[in-house]
Amino acid sequence: MVSRHAWELLETPGVRLLADAASELEVVDTSISRSGVKSLYFFHLMDSGMLASMLELLGCSDLSTSLNQHRIVSISSNLYFTPLLQTNPHLKPGQVLSFHEGLGRLMTPSVKAKKRALSYA
Repeated sequence: MVSRHAWELLETPGVRLLADAASELEVVDTSISRSGVKSLYFFHLMDSGMLASMLELLGCSDLSTSLNQHRIVSISSNLYFTPLLQTNPHLKPGQVLSFHEGLGRLMTPSVKAKKRALSYA
Protein backbone atom coordinates (compact mmCIF):
# COMPACT_ATOMS: atom_id res chain seq x y z
CA MET A 1 0.00 0.00 0.00
CA VAL A 2 1.62 3.23 -1.17
CA SER A 3 -0.26 5.45 1.29
CA ARG A 4 1.18 3.45 4.16
CA HIS A 5 4.64 4.74 3.24
CA ALA A 6 3.40 8.33 3.12
CA TRP A 7 1.33 8.39 6.31
CA GLU A 8 1.37 6.91 9.79
CA LEU A 9 -1.70 6.48 11.93
CA LEU A 10 -1.51 8.35 15.22
CA GLU A 11 -2.46 6.54 18.41
CA THR A 12 -6.23 7.02 18.61
CA PRO A 13 -8.45 4.86 20.84
CA GLY A 14 -10.59 2.56 18.70
CA VAL A 15 -8.81 3.34 15.41
CA ARG A 16 -6.43 0.86 13.81
CA LEU A 17 -5.39 -0.41 10.42
CA LEU A 18 -6.99 -3.78 9.76
CA ALA A 19 -3.63 -5.42 9.05
CA ASP A 20 -2.27 -4.25 12.42
CA ALA A 21 -5.19 -5.78 14.30
CA ALA A 22 -5.35 -9.08 12.40
CA SER A 23 -4.71 -11.33 15.40
CA GLU A 24 -7.56 -9.74 17.37
CA LEU A 25 -9.95 -9.85 14.43
CA GLU A 26 -10.00 -13.60 13.89
CA VAL A 27 -8.22 -13.53 10.55
CA VAL A 28 -8.86 -16.70 8.57
CA ASP A 29 -6.80 -17.37 5.43
CA THR A 30 -5.67 -13.73 5.28
CA SER A 31 -9.27 -12.46 5.25
CA ILE A 32 -11.29 -11.10 8.13
CA SER A 33 -14.30 -12.95 9.43
CA ARG A 34 -17.18 -10.88 7.98
CA SER A 35 -19.64 -11.65 10.77
CA GLY A 36 -18.75 -8.60 12.85
CA VAL A 37 -17.69 -6.21 10.08
CA LYS A 38 -19.79 -3.42 8.58
CA SER A 39 -18.22 -2.09 5.38
CA LEU A 40 -19.28 1.37 4.27
CA TYR A 41 -18.58 2.49 0.71
CA PHE A 42 -19.10 6.12 -0.25
CA PHE A 43 -17.85 7.16 -3.70
CA HIS A 44 -18.80 9.87 -6.17
CA LEU A 45 -19.62 7.24 -8.84
CA MET A 46 -21.91 4.67 -7.27
CA ASP A 47 -25.37 3.20 -7.60
CA SER A 48 -27.97 5.82 -6.65
CA GLY A 49 -29.71 3.46 -4.22
CA MET A 50 -26.48 2.72 -2.39
CA LEU A 51 -25.64 6.44 -2.38
CA ALA A 52 -29.05 7.26 -0.90
CA SER A 53 -28.50 4.66 1.85
CA MET A 54 -25.12 6.16 2.72
CA LEU A 55 -26.51 9.71 2.74
CA GLU A 56 -29.31 8.61 5.07
CA LEU A 57 -26.90 6.73 7.36
CA LEU A 58 -24.34 9.54 7.65
CA GLY A 59 -26.71 12.50 7.64
CA CYS A 60 -29.82 11.26 9.43
CA SER A 61 -29.31 8.03 11.39
CA ASP A 62 -28.39 7.57 15.01
CA LEU A 63 -24.93 6.16 14.29
CA SER A 64 -24.50 4.73 17.77
CA THR A 65 -27.56 2.53 17.19
CA SER A 66 -26.82 1.80 13.53
CA LEU A 67 -23.15 0.89 13.91
CA ASN A 68 -22.71 -0.36 17.51
CA GLN A 69 -23.97 -3.81 16.62
CA HIS A 70 -20.84 -4.29 14.49
CA ARG A 71 -17.51 -5.05 16.10
CA ILE A 72 -15.62 -3.39 13.23
CA VAL A 73 -16.69 -0.58 10.91
CA SER A 74 -14.62 -0.20 7.75
CA ILE A 75 -14.97 2.94 5.63
CA SER A 76 -13.84 3.25 2.01
CA SER A 77 -14.45 6.59 0.35
CA ASN A 78 -13.07 9.09 -2.10
CA LEU A 79 -15.34 11.83 -0.76
CA TYR A 80 -15.02 14.18 2.17
CA PHE A 81 -18.16 13.31 4.12
CA THR A 82 -17.66 15.19 7.40
CA PRO A 83 -20.21 17.90 6.44
CA LEU A 84 -22.87 15.17 6.27
CA LEU A 85 -21.99 14.08 9.80
CA GLN A 86 -22.07 17.70 10.97
CA THR A 87 -25.72 17.97 9.86
CA ASN A 88 -26.76 14.72 11.56
CA PRO A 89 -29.34 15.64 14.25
CA HIS A 90 -28.14 12.76 16.48
CA LEU A 91 -24.63 14.21 16.83
CA LYS A 92 -23.89 17.12 19.13
CA PRO A 93 -22.66 20.40 17.62
CA GLY A 94 -18.86 20.39 17.65
CA GLN A 95 -18.68 16.60 18.02
CA VAL A 96 -17.48 16.18 14.42
CA LEU A 97 -14.13 17.81 13.70
CA SER A 98 -13.38 19.86 10.61
CA PHE A 99 -11.34 18.15 7.89
CA HIS A 100 -7.94 19.56 8.85
CA GLU A 101 -8.51 18.95 12.58
CA GLY A 102 -9.70 15.39 12.04
CA LEU A 103 -6.86 14.54 9.67
CA GLY A 104 -4.34 16.11 12.04
CA ARG A 105 -5.56 13.92 14.91
CA LEU A 106 -5.68 10.76 12.79
CA MET A 107 -2.50 10.77 10.68
CA THR A 108 0.97 12.24 10.42
CA PRO A 109 3.49 12.15 7.57
CA SER A 110 5.72 9.10 7.86
CA VAL A 111 9.41 9.36 8.69
CA LYS A 112 10.18 8.30 5.11
CA ALA A 113 7.90 11.02 3.69
CA LYS A 114 9.46 13.69 5.92
CA LYS A 115 12.98 12.71 4.85
CA ARG A 116 11.94 12.76 1.20
CA ALA A 117 10.32 16.19 1.57
CA LEU A 118 13.36 17.63 3.35
CA SER A 119 15.66 16.31 0.62
CA TYR A 120 13.82 18.55 -1.88
CA ALA A 121 14.20 21.63 0.29
